[in-house]
Amino acid sequence: MRRAHEPEPESVALAKYKRAHLDPSMETVSWVSWKPCPLYLELHRDCNLSLEHKEKLRVEGLYTIDVMEKAQGFVGLGRDDLANVFDPVWLRSVGRMICHFTLQLCPLGRPPALVITPWKGKVLINNQPTPNHLSTTLHAGDEVILVKKSNGTELKYVVVDRTKQPTMDATIGVVFAAPLVEFNPDGVKIALPELDFRNECLVLQKCLHEASRHKEPVLTSSGDRMFVRVPRPIHLLVHFATKQSFQAWSRGLQVLHFSGHGNDHCVYFEDNSGVAVPITPHEVAELLPTPLTLKLVFVASCASENIAQAFVALGVPHVVGTKCNTELEDKAAIAFTRRFYDALAQGTTVQKAFDVAKNFVASLPNTRNPDQVAHKFQLLPEGRRDLHGSAVLFPVDEVEKCLDLSDPFEWSQVSVVPMDESSQSPESLSPPSSPTPPLYDVFPNKLHYVRPGFGYRNLDMHHLVVAIHDHSLVTLTGPEGIGKSQLALATAWYLDLRQTKRDNVRFCRLGGILDCVFNETSMSCESLEHVWARHLEGIEASLGLALHPDMWPNIIMFDGCDPLHHHCLLRQYVEDFVCRLLAQKNDLHIVLTRWSTAPSCSRKS
Repeated sequence: MRRAHEPEPESVALAKYKRAHLDPSMETVSWVSWKPCPLYLELHRDCNLSLEHKEKLRVEGLYTIDVMEKAQGFVGLGRDDLANVFDPVWLRSVGRMICHFTLQLCPLGRPPALVITPWKGKVLINNQPTPNHLSTTLHAGDEVILVKKSNGTELKYVVVDRTKQPTMDATIGVVFAAPLVEFNPDGVKIALPELDFRNECLVLQKCLHEASRHKEPVLTSSGDRMFVRVPRPIHLLVHFATKQSFQAWSRGLQVLHFSGHGNDHCVYFEDNSGVAVPITPHEVAELLPTPLTLKLVFVASCASENIAQAFVALGVPHVVGTKCNTELEDKAAIAFTRRFYDALAQGTTVQKAFDVAKNFVASLPNTRNPDQVAHKFQLLPEGRRDLHGSAVLFPVDEVEKCLDLSDPFEWSQVSVVPMDESSQSPESLSPPSSPTPPLYDVFPNKLHYVRPGFGYRNLDMHHLVVAIHDHSLVTLTGPEGIGKSQLALATAWYLDLRQTKRDNVRFCRLGGILDCVFNETSMSCESLEHVWARHLEGIEASLGLALHPDMWPNIIMFDGCDPLHHHCLLRQYVEDFVCRLLAQKNDLHIVLTRWSTAPSCSRKS
């Protein structure tokens, strides 16, 4: 959706331009390649908005503000842009135009600067008021408060440099495998049970986040000074398990946590079409990077002992798995995971963390035979309590603090370095360039949330994924109410989470827009062509199609094309629009949901 107050989009991306500057010494014009701006704004982790408001900001594309995504190098932000996030009462004192962000070219080919120009209201930069209508250059680390309410609620962002790598004291790589189908011994595809990996990752984040706030005061012998033990920041890297990317992605990790399906013979990775790829213990050596930096591996799948033993044989000193011929329920696995990593993050040894987690599962309420469930977990190599009992993977830091005896609670005010959750693409071998949004947004995109429990249609999703990979234009058809929209949206989620960059799959509810076109045409003297052209501009802006085709999403799903059955002229307009998109971007894939077959573009397969 194009932000309010933006100028009309241009047909060529800003990053494609060549910029000229005058060389005074030569009095000639030199052409230099234009460099991208490394800065963007991200919602501050200390922003005190509710989770609901943060989620709405994410859906509206306002969790991050990146001027580089705009072809014209301009982003305007006003009251209308926040209308779907906050209620009218909250917006009552917000100005029609808050500010706009632009790129300012720098001489000698240096990257452009990010500039903010406040309009009305009180924009604060590093808690200092900024004059209205005057441009201010932003720098990495600047804190920008765009709206501050009288009750203390703030719309607060931080300026992030995408080229700077954070200092990582500790890393936990979480790798998920959630294939849609597997082949049975007869070669027939069967659906696999759905894994709630989003909830598992949320639990892991929460326990690390809570552990990062833990503080333990330690008085000196004289009693006049105090040290406070605080956990070090732990970085969380999240990825999906494929054979092609696993080795590069896991290079440099200290801790590897695998979550997925498995049995006594293998664990399952996934391929690009959602088919399970079995990984046997003999293949583990081929997948691990060299040199081996792993200190701990947690294989959270059923009957993972054989795979766990393979990691031990390759030299990993601490491996957590489950015994052969055992099945692991999600409830027990998540409970054990939370207690185990919570203890590790607070500086305990591997053995103590394992014992704490195991004892917690043994007393888990509403669980059948919890003691037997707890004994399914094992720490390898067995019989090495001396090894596991002396290994502290995440040692705590001691911060010296002067003690005010008049305030016995002063120690609680020592600030704790917050956990920096980060994700990393499979191509990157270095730490992530920017932290992911906190807690609930580990897998960020602009798609509407898909409720858990959709796994019973995994076979249908797999068929749709294969069709999208094989064809440029796919039509998903079926009777009204059969679930075409939910299937398309769930498939969009599945594909977008596995893209190398954010928001590479977009979902447009075209049916509602077509109804608006019909209604406006019937209630006004404006022609159908003009009404469609006006709505088409909004569609292109919301899907990022106002940019250069190289910056378009790779997959676009248009849902609810059924009204086209009743209007031949509008159907022709939509067909022309779809065919134009396919002609402009060779690797674009489009999905239509409707009752009957798709329009006949020249590139249709």
